[in-house]
Order: sequence, then structure tokens, then C-alpha cells
Amino acid sequence: MCLHCLGDAVWCECSLGGMEIEGGTFNLSNGQNEGSMLRYHCPKGYYPYPELAYRCQVDNQWTPAHSRSRCKRVECPDPTVLQNGHISPIHENRKYYYESKITYHCYSGYTLRGPFRRTCLENGKWSGSNPVCQHDSGDCPDPGVPPGGSRSGNSFEIGDKVTFKCRRKMILMGSEERECQLNGHWSGSEPSCYYKTQQGLSIKLRRNGTLNIFIAVDVSESINEEDFQNAKVAISTLIKKIEEFSVYPKYEVIFFSSKIRTVIDIQSFYGSNNPTLKDLLDEFENTENNYGTNINAVFNQIREKLGVIKIRDTRFSEHHHVIILFTDGGYNTGGAPTDTVERIKSMVYMGQPQQRQEHLVYDDNLKPLTVGTGGKSHYYRLEGLDKLQQTFDEIIDEEDVRGRCGLHRAYGDLYDSKEKRKNFPWVIYITVTTNGETQKCLGSLVSPRFVLTAAHCFKNKDSTATLEVTSGHLLVHIHPQYNITAKVNQGVKEFYDYDVALIELQQDLLFFRPICIPCTDETNAALKQTFTCNQQGKGHIRYNCIKQALNINQTIDVTQVVTDNFLCTGGRSIYLDKVACKGESGGAVFKNHEGRTIQVALVSWGTKIMPKCQYDQLVNSDDDSRDFHINLFKVLPFLKSILGKRDESYAHLVFID
Repeated sequence: MCLHCLGDAVWCECSLGGMEIEGGTFNLSNGQNEGSMLRYHCPKGYYPYPELAYRCQVDNQWTPAHSRSRCKRVECPDPTVLQNGHISPIHENRKYYYESKITYHCYSGYTLRGPFRRTCLENGKWSGSNPVCQHDSGDCPDPGVPPGGSRSGNSFEIGDKVTFKCRRKMILMGSEERECQLNGHWSGSEPSCYYKTQQGLSIKLRRNGTLNIFIAVDVSESINEEDFQNAKVAISTLIKKIEEFSVYPKYEVIFFSSKIRTVIDIQSFYGSNNPTLKDLLDEFENTENNYGTNINAVFNQIREKLGVIKIRDTRFSEHHHVIILFTDGGYNTGGAPTDTVERIKSMVYMGQPQQRQEHLVYDDNLKPLTVGTGGKSHYYRLEGLDKLQQTFDEIIDEEDVRGRCGLHRAYGDLYDSKEKRKNFPWVIYITVTTNGETQKCLGSLVSPRFVLTAAHCFKNKDSTATLEVTSGHLLVHIHPQYNITAKVNQGVKEFYDYDVALIELQQDLLFFRPICIPCTDETNAALKQTFTCNQQGKGHIRYNCIKQALNINQTIDVTQVVTDNFLCTGGRSIYLDKVACKGESGGAVFKNHEGRTIQVALVSWGTKIMPKCQYDQLVNSDDDSRDFHINLFKVLPFLKSILGKRDESYAHLVFID
């Protein structure tokens, strides 16, 4: 649907006709507007078919091409492939769905190796490893048969080979061929069969795309327990750091020595409920004896997983892949991984290495394995846990998510101006000139085009502002209800209610990061939850704080000075607060939430100028000092009328109710 408005503007929407899903629901990331994602949700045990999500194109069509959607039951491969035994129960048509349970039984003379009971999981995979009814013969144990597959080869002596296949419409994950080795173990990894369309396909996002991250951690004897625990901390920190950007990749986490242990399987991210990564990592303990270091096995497993993703997702060429290796760099088994890495590169490059090189990132022995573009390094030496955030900031390319609100660095020397700017990238320094006199104020960048500050910085309509970051004409929007002399007759010399203004720039500030403000879609993304505006605004109000306003105003009723539009800070009970100094009017009062910063108010006025209180410095409050701040939740209509206005000249913010 396209709505033609006055002038040349055309507003197009994607139609929702026929986009319903049988047995499920859907939500929209940005209504029916261009770029919005429609994502389906099914009850537990079901998955959206044939697509998980669609995106609204500029031509007001959904992509990929839409066909009727329904929630299909999650189906696990036929498990009735056990040799020298049987399973129960055997279902009609041998179809086994989510939460189906089966029990394994071996014939007389054979011993069951592996779990005797398995459950069909939400990702279409049977729990546990493949059980085997084995007879004590052969140099290697019976390798079993994966559900939904078959095996050729029944001799298990050294040098013997077995091959595996999957049934039609299924794909093999793991090793297609395995060889019995001198050490009594089979080469490669245990195979599994999966349905090609069991999980919903991903869709390329405009700003962050589909991201597959493979993390491998060396747990061999050269890595001690402290190193192991530090690696777990590093992985958790990296995951949290990435999520600060509202990016949620699919992860594979591997712990390796001479053997491979998969802690988090990337396939599990294709179910309706993603695993809780931190909990899985916290629960995993390094309890086995780990001898040898086989880096090649790590890359082989990654190559196999990428092969499965490539078969399942026709948009594999749009995926980005990251491989991160935590190791001391030595390997003594499995051979050099160089050839395996080349195969991975070939798979991802798809014959176009120059165009595809940016889609693959790898982390001496290690440096020859890394891939780099444009002179960039993709090998990073982690010097210590205290450098984690700094190292990951070097690793993560933020160029495409620069406009995300509230992002900042949480380390560095705050006495260094460059480092401080990275900690508070939204701060704007303002100089206002009125009748030849200058006044300093602060503001916060709330969108690429607008700076939020205090209205009282502008004494009258002739006041002009200059910003440190830009030049040219600035348009100042002052709240229509702001009137500093409104209550002079009531004994209130200066009345700061609605003390808020927006400075409109001539062009976007592209190299600064905005701060989040209340009741926007972007702030909900930063909070990682869907809140209403009322829920976002709930908080603690310190009523006793405002009584100090009486000390500087000739009035009895404190509410005549401090209306409900103000928040109050200061004093030393129950908390010791910092005070605002002269020149900091209009500055942001904010809260940090998991790496993102949300502005809840702006500095308006205070009761006391503290000794040694200097511009841009932190000074503690005393018992009597109070600062009052305009609560942004109370001036949302004003903010929405300007920042939320649809206009071709600047990108608007999307406000929630």
C-alpha cells in the first residue's frame, strides 16, 4: 500500500494480506515500512515453514517471495536403524516428533554402548550419541548408524573404512567416511542426519547480517586450569560485548585437545528457543585428561558445519563467518591445519576471493591461518583479562552499527580527553552568546541530527549557539511551555519547569554516537526486552530530596518550585551523589544497562555551587546541595513532535506508547 501525501513524498507499505501463519503468530520490527522484518513464531515443538522471516523491500514487496506459511511439527530422523538390536516403540510411518521418547534394546550376546533412552529435541536432533549394540570384536568399536541414515562396511579392523549416507531430503553432518586407526579410534567425527528444511532460514539484516561465530578453546595439557577459566571468561565477555550492538549471532563453541568436545552446537540456534550461552559455559567443566593438540580437527568440524549451513540456506553467500581460536599456537597431532583452512576459504569465497574475503575472519603457527583484507590484522594476542574489552573492541568492526544508541567504551583514562570522549561519545559542548556575553552548557546527541539541552541556556530569542563539533546555522526548538518568569508573582524568581530544548543541526553528525532516550524502539533493543513506555519509566523517586529547594526560594509550597517534571539528586543520605557544576546545564542524567546508556533526564538547576566545583569535573555533594533535572518521560510529547516527525531531511526516531 502506498499513501501519496502533499508534495512529492510517497510512503509505501508492504501488505499483510496472506502473511498469516497457520498455527502461529508473527511480529514486525518496524510496522509495514521498508526494511521492517516480519518474523514468525510457533508453539514449542513446531517451526515456521517454509520461511522463518521476511523483509519488506523498497518496492513494497516481501522478500523472499512469499508462499503460504504454517507451523510444522519438529521431526527427528527415523531411529529404527539400530543393528543387532531394536527400538521401542515403533511409530506408524516411522515418524518421530518433538518430545518422542525411544528405548534401545540389544539382542542376546551384544552389549549396549551409549544411552538406552533418547528424546527428540526441539532442533530435530535426538538427544545423546548414537547407541551401538556391540560384540567384542575388531580393533575399533562399532561406529553405529545415525538415525535417518545407513552405513556401508561391517569390518572394524585397523585400516578398515566405513561410509555413511542419509536418506532423501536429509543431509549428512559429520564424517561421510571414517577409518579405523592404530590407536583404536575412528577418524573424523560421528555423523548425524538432518532434514534440509527442519529449521527456519535466516534472513540478511541490513545493518548486521547473518553472523556465524565459531569459538574454539585449547584445553590440552599445555593449558592449565587458570588458562581454561580465563578462556571461559573471555568467551562470555565477547558474547556480551557483541550483544551490546543488538546483534545476536549463531555460535559454535568447541573445547579441544587431541579430541573435540562441542560445548555449544550451532545447529541448536535454529530451534525456536536459543540456548542460554552463559549458563552453558558456566556449567561446562574441564574434567577429562587432555593430551595432545589437534587444531586440524577443529577446522574440520567447522568446515563440516559450514557445509550443512550452506546446503540449508540459499542465502549462504550473504552470511558472515568468524572463527576465533584461543590457544598457545602449538599442535602435535592431526597434521597441519593449513589445507583444511584453505578448503573453508574455498567454500566461503565461492570462486570470488576478492569480493568474499571480508566475509571470513580467522584468529604464529596461527598467523599463517589468518585471513586479512586491506592491511587489517585478524590475529590478536590477548595479553590479559584486564585487556579483554580493549582487545574485543579491536576485533569487532563497528562501522555498520555506529548509529546504535548508547554504545560506549567502559575503560580508559578519564583524565585523557580522547579516552573520555570514547566513554561519553554523545556529549556535545555548547557555547551560547547573548548580548555579547557567553555561557557554557552541555548537550547530548540524541539522533544524528539533534542535540538535547536545557532551554535556559538560551536567554532570549537573540541567543546564538556554537557547538564544538559543527559549524553553520543552528535551529533551536524550545519547549513551548518553558517560561522562566512564569511564577515571579508567587515568589519564585526563576521557574525552570519544561527546561528543555532541541538544537537542530544542518547535517547529520556521522562520527558521534547518540545516547538512547526513553520510549523508543532503539531503547527497547538496548534493554533487550519489549517494554511499554510506562514500564520503561518506572523507578525510585526520592521525595525528601526536593525539600532543599525551599532554602533558595521565597515560597512555602515546594511543589511550586519543583513540579512532577523534575528528578532530584544530591545529599549524602542514603546515597552520596555527585553535583553538577557551573557550565553543565543541559547535560545528560543517565543509566547504564549492559553496555548501553539511556538518558532519563537533563541537568536543569541546583541549590548550591560547591567549592572546587569545576566544569567537567566530578565533585561530591554535601548535606544541603541538591540538583534538579528535567525528567524526559514528562516531556515526551515535545520530543516526539520533533524527533519522531517523519521528514525527508532527517531520519526520525520511532517512539512507543
